[in-house]
Amino acid sequence: KKGERMEEEVEGFVGVHRSQLEGVGLPSSLWSAAYKKLSGEIFDAGEYVEFLCSPDTSRGVDCNVVAKVDMKAFSQVFLIDHAWTTTWEQSRKQLHAMPHLVQRMQSIMGVPSAEQPEDEPPLSPDELASRTVDQVWSAMWKFNNSYSVTAESGTPQTCWYMQDEVGSWVEHSETPNVKIAPIFYADKGIAFSLMWPIEDIDEGDDLTRDFLPNVRSHRDVKLAVMLSAEKQQETIDQVIAEHKNKPHTTTTTTSSTHSVSEMNQLAKTIAPESEAGGFKVYTPLKFIREHLKTKGFTLVDDEADANIFWHYSHFRDFTGLMENASKGRIQYVNQFPNEKVLVVKDLLSESVQQVYGRNLAWFKNTFSLETDELLDFVVEYETRRQAGQQPIYIVKPWNMARCQGHVVSDDLGCILRQVETGPKIAQEYISNPFLFHGKKFDMRFMVMLKSVEPLNIFMHKLFWPRFANIPFSTGDLEEYEKHFTVMNYRPGAEYTLIQAHDFVKELETEYNNTHTASGTDTTAQHNTRHVTNGEPLSWEEHIMPRIRDTLVRVITAATKRQEGIKHLPCCRALYGVDLMLDAECNPIVLEVNFSPDTTRACRTEPTFWDDIFTTLFLDPNP
Repeated sequence: KKGERMEEEVEGFVGVHRSQLEGVGLPSSLWSAAYKKLSGEIFDAGEYVEFLCSPDTSRGVDCNVVAKVDMKAFSQVFLIDHAWTTTWEQSRKQLHAMPHLVQRMQSIMGVPSAEQPEDEPPLSPDELASRTVDQVWSAMWKFNNSYSVTAESGTPQTCWYMQDEVGSWVEHSETPNVKIAPIFYADKGIAFSLMWPIEDIDEGDDLTRDFLPNVRSHRDVKLAVMLSAEKQQETIDQVIAEHKNKPHTTTTTTSSTHSVSEMNQLAKTIAPESEAGGFKVYTPLKFIREHLKTKGFTLVDDEADANIFWHYSHFRDFTGLMENASKGRIQYVNQFPNEKVLVVKDLLSESVQQVYGRNLAWFKNTFSLETDELLDFVVEYETRRQAGQQPIYIVKPWNMARCQGHVVSDDLGCILRQVETGPKIAQEYISNPFLFHGKKFDMRFMVMLKSVEPLNIFMHKLFWPRFANIPFSTGDLEEYEKHFTVMNYRPGAEYTLIQAHDFVKELETEYNNTHTASGTDTTAQHNTRHVTNGEPLSWEEHIMPRIRDTLVRVITAATKRQEGIKHLPCCRALYGVDLMLDAECNPIVLEVNFSPDTTRACRTEPTFWDDIFTTLFLDPNP
């Protein structure tokens, strides 16, 4: 009966954890053993391995892990504890709050305590402890690993974890003999790691694993930040020597959904006009259904009855749309062919670079960390660092909004490790923003694209400012409410709501009075005076013309590049363009969003969707 009960327990365990077990590649022959180790929290690796002092480990610690006995491939599975699990945002705060955690991490990673520098004034014990925290925080990117969970808000969140000494001291090899992977044990709500041999291991052999099992491109550079400082610098120096004087790499996306010749031929098929009976609109979007009241538009519940489709998801059947139009069935859609080159972050950067180049006032240098641009990024980062600058970058997923997965850092290890959680770009951080009451802000503009040939762009009369909650500085880079402005999706965060016209008045008053946005630093006011030739700052005169020019430039980049947005007469689009001002009043494009959230727009301007549909479908010259 005991055996039957154990068999049932294993079946239940597998039923809950099968996707994880298969996902990490643990052989089914070890699933029962894994259950026994997890359910009993049996950490018996010490019976099979031991630590051996070594002065030449790859990451600079003093020990590696050596087999005490022979082990056959796939014969054993071991449980490894997680000594610390955190997030990018909370990690440094936790180290500052828990001295015992700092000591444990120093022991695992071989990080010494900070000492009094000879060329600086004496530091207090608290200042020395803070420097030790910084050293531990930087070193952890050589050792930690990650997995993703869904937060209470429903958004994905990356957890970074430090394994215990066994897991942390296993060395890297391109031909590893063990595999280590995380598993979330649902019965206890705890994550562990499992380790098992994938090759035969003889007594006395070092245990080795692949530090980057899912990374294939530029492994040498991405691996370097997980090695000792000396080995990391050797790799960086080699990259600089080979790439510093080469032209910047500009990737060209050729996997266009719709070819130029196909779209040109389809565009000649028709020149759609409004049907005599008016427009029938099909859309799943709640706010359109609630707020579209303009005469000439009728909401329908069946796509078959519609001649305007306003989708939330991506539309791809442009060929079918145009074939229907050639037969007299004229239908519009709220998307253009190939608009991914505008709304996907790495492709937006690619578009801007192809048409306008780099080092622009209105678009910060951006690098895809999945292509050869990674090498250009390393060169730029190291060049800035060696010049005494603080090389701060913001790392963003290619295709996520609302600041999900965004990381701000000046640490090369932290930046490059983010690629393990999905495709990323690294974009130069705006470290001299124009401030409002000492805090960062950005602005959401709603831009309508009515035609590509000729280019016909409109901007809604209103915009929506968003604000950080903590006064700005280039310190505390993990402090979300200092460096980010999207608060309305963040549980518990203060959400400052100021209408555009009130914001403009306050900003003009602040910068035209004696005090500055930063309180004591007059740099922002000085730069503004320079831009305005010493005259008082006027939003309409000094800033809005630049914003309009910038919006035109970014749309132009997406339409003029190779395999860019294609013209079709039955296409219309609405984009949310996020801008920030630097201290010299230069508008800088942050990103462009497909199907932007219009919750705030509809609350502050109930006729918002009437304005959009009238501009795109009714007015010949709005």
